[in-house]
Amino acid sequence: MYKILREKGKTIIGEEIQPACYQSLETGAVFLEDKNNKEYQQYLKWLEEGNTPLPADPIPEPEPLTAQ
Repeated sequence: MYKILREKGKTIIGEEIQPACYQSLETGAVFLEDKNNKEYQQYLKWLEEGNTPLPADPIPEPEPLTAQ
């Protein structure tokens, strides 16, 4: 089973949009969305078999600023 750690395009650093990031819950391996990555290829095969990854955790809302 796999879990989405970060969805594609959710995090922006400068002008670069970061690729999606996944984790294998079986091995603990963390990997990016990269067609040359062996773990990612296994993930795609797993999806083709009809499986669905666990969703990414929601991004927590920032706490409001308080006057000091």
